[in-house]
Amino acid sequence: MAERRRLLFTGMTANPGGKESFIVSAFAALHEDFDCWFLADRPQLAYQERITSMGGRIVSVRPRSRSPLGNRRDLRTLYDEVPFDVVWSHQTVLNTLAPLGFARRAGVPVRIIHSHSTKN
Repeated sequence: MAERRRLLFTGMTANPGGKESFIVSAFAALHEDFDCWFLADRPQLAYQERITSMGGRIVSVRPRSRSPLGNRRDLRTLYDEVPFDVVWSHQTVLNTLAPLGFARRAGVPVRIIHSHSTKN
């Protein structure tokens, strides 16, 4: 059996709101075709149990707000260690594009930014 392509979701928070519900719905539709990973910069993500029970992987990085350099080092290490095929970033505001910038530098062929805001 061929190895599934790796998909990294970014933008999840601990709040089980609309953005997080959308991401988990997309994950549910894609998890059989992709090896799905979730970037976490906090101790708990919304729907974390559901994600892990369906085979999703959660990878932690230091929060940018507490350790900007540590966050960048963690992202660089992640992309050095895991060859992702797709990075799908979900944002309500464009406060950081670092996960996509590191994905570009690592040669991730598909990089998507998805806005979940109508005002910002």
